[in-house]
Amino acid sequence: MLGSQCTEQILIIRWFKGTNNIKYVNTDAKGKHSLSGAIFLDYRSGPNFSDFSSILYGHHMENQVMFGEIARFSDKNYFDAHRYGALYIDGKEHGLEFFAFAHTDAYDFKVFQVNITEQEDKQAYLDLLMQIATNTRDDVSVTTDDRIVLLSTCSSDSTNGRDILVAKITDTVPDNPFEIKEADSPRTIPSIDELSDVWTRTALWIKICIAGVLPLLILTVLVLKYTKRKRS
Repeated sequence: MLGSQCTEQILIIRWFKGTNNIKYVNTDAKGKHSLSGAIFLDYRSGPNFSDFSSILYGHHMENQVMFGEIARFSDKNYFDAHRYGALYIDGKEHGLEFFAFAHTDAYDFKVFQVNITEQEDKQAYLDLLMQIATNTRDDVSVTTDDRIVLLSTCSSDSTNGRDILVAKITDTVPDNPFEIKEADSPRTIPSIDELSDVWTRTALWIKICIAGVLPLLILTVLVLKYTKRKRS
């Protein structure tokens, strides 16, 4: 799998699994050293999210890449407005329905536990997640027969803090409102707002080069044209 992609309303996740929880902290999708690492499944979790509860880890990166968007779910309005996600398992896309957001400590072993098999233990785990959750969705039915996944990332709110977004895995894949359908006719000419946005995001040194070189090129072309016309 190849990393992660975030949109305004739907979180699409691609993931890795190693033999420990250290490798992909600083290893990218191509197996090379990277400070941003990769999104990875807890090595103790069963393959293909077959367990009742699985845990995915990812760095809290800027610009909402990796798991940088998860902290925004602490806001109730944002949580309410962003209900769905998508998860790729063995090349097949599954739906995610987010039903809880919680903040905890990295050493909260009761939360970061896997291999929960007994029905009583599963229910106790669900109860624990709902107890520590700051945001929940009451209209999502979650039982011990479901499969859930925890998306965990670092938090700046406390020392060793962790933000966790909890979702139920479903067979129904939500529509991506940003996906361009074949029937749609894409715009070929960018709008003024889009061009302005590109200029705003352009690096300063590029702006300086454009501002300095472009007038010089225009002046050179005009001089050459004038010289050619005068000779003729």
